Amino acid sequence: MSATTQPTSPHVMNTYGRLPIALSHGQGCRVWDTNGKAYLDGLGGIAVNTLGHNHPELVPALQDQLTKIIHSSNYYHVPGQEKLASKLVELSGMTNAFFCCTGLEANEAALKLARKFGHDKGIERPEIVVYEHVCDERDWLMMIDEVQCGMGRTGKWFAHQWAGIVPDVMPLAKGLGSGVPIGAVVAGPRAAHIFGPGNHGTTFGGNPLAMRAGVETIRIMEEQKLLDNAATVGAHLKAALEREFAGLAGVKEVRGAGLMLGIELDRPCGVILNRACDAGLLLSVTADSVIRLVPPLILSIAEADEIVAILAPLVKAFLEEPKA
Repeated sequence: MSATTQPTSPHVMNTYGRLPIALSHGQGCRVWDTNGKAYLDGLGGIAVNTLGHNHPELVPALQDQLTKIIHSSNYYHVPGQEKLASKLVELSGMTNAFFCCTGLEANEAALKLARKFGHDKGIERPEIVVYEHVCDERDWLMMIDEVQCGMGRTGKWFAHQWAGIVPDVMPLAKGLGSGVPIGAVVAGPRAAHIFGPGNHGTTFGGNPLAMRAGVETIRIMEEQKLLDNAATVGAHLKAALEREFAGLAGVKEVRGAGLMLGIELDRPCGVILNRACDAGLLLSVTADSVIRLVPPLILSIAEADEIVAILAPLVKAFLEEPKA
């Protein structure tokens, strides 16, 4: 099997190299295609499905919100924005948040904020780096992208917390809504008040449905201790992969933290994406030679072992083949 290069519909632009399957439903860390075949979800919608699929607490909350109001616009106050913003402020040690719909939008907003910060200071082309002491010395904004690695993915709420630092600006998205499109820019006191009315905005960002998804995602993560689960199960999964590949020629590194892991090989390995799909495991390959695993944060030890049982033989068999 190989990723199709043909559009799935004559009316859909062919912008993705898709695998020839269509998913119909999911439960926990498993999904099923339209032919009834089951897959263990090691990709989590690309680090999006924090709570897995069809979560018994998230789904009723979203259904409840659908019966009330889905969208109002930012001409009016949206109570859910303050609820989610106050929680993100609490978790991050920062002060304010702006809501949008995607990680791309969050990063664009962060860059726009930085541009205005530099303009207001009289700097035509400000430099932005992620070295805290340099930023402090030169009065630059420290901006850290947490779109994929944030929201508990690495075992802490935000990956930069492993380093004990607090950025001035932090874009978020992906896992924040557990499948509902959402993005955010969280800012500290040096950056939180740079934007004023009219400086930046969005039509769909911060809508009541997305805010409810974000609030409920964080609540469930806290109640079910999913940061601890990501750290514990992730460490188990990483150690199991390291044991399987120890001393194996062709495996350069198993790296990552929590449930954000990569297996780097010494050659392009896109074919493993297809072979894993055939074997009932969803994952992705990035940078040509890195197998990426970003499953839901509810992943169990047994499911982690299942990932290893499926993936390890595929990698070993692949590495025995002649290099292309």
